[in-house]
Amino acid sequence: LDITAPRFDMEIHGQLALDSPHELSFAATGRLEATEEGVAKGLILPFSLNSSGNLDRILFEFASPENGLNLEGEIFEPFERPAWDFRGALTQFDWSFDDGGESIGLADLILVSQGRIDDWSVELESAVRFEGLQDLRFVLSGKGSETGIRVSNAGLAAPGLDLDLSGKLDWSPQAETQLNAVIGQLDLSP
Repeated sequence: LDITAPRFDMEIHGQLALDSPHELSFAATGRLEATEEGVAKGLILPFSLNSSGNLDRILFEFASPENGLNLEGEIFEPFERPAWDFRGALTQFDWSFDDGGESIGLADLILVSQGRIDDWSVELESAVRFEGLQDLRFVLSGKGSETGIRVSNAGLAAPGLDLDLSGKLDWSPQAETQLNAVIGQLDLSP
């Protein structure tokens, strides 16, 4: 199966056994281009997606080696009560804002998430590059549900900066945020 649209193309191959244990495999390769205005303008993402398993457990890997992106993991009980165990890495990613001036970049990003929609956890760590900031590290860990996330630790660290955050962000039944911030160090001198 080939899918083509403006700035997107994908080739898909797959199979599903009709006999129990309903083994399946799926492979896709493609390319996504973001040429319209917006934060991701200019992004070109060639990718591959491979998965295998059965209707109870699916293994997958999404990769874009040109962008240093790899996301792999497992999905359990995908058609009943989905659960996941994901690990992701991004070696380097840079993008510019609409005006072509400032840019932001991520490096050595690590993402780990496990759970079910009503009880999950996430850990994220990355170097961040933004105009004028050097050696900036971002970390986040928290637990969530279908209604929000409780951040046990989030922080930004760089020479002259040490900021720790904790709190909660709820998106249902209404948006609500409570954050606690501790500034360990803030040196704005050049």
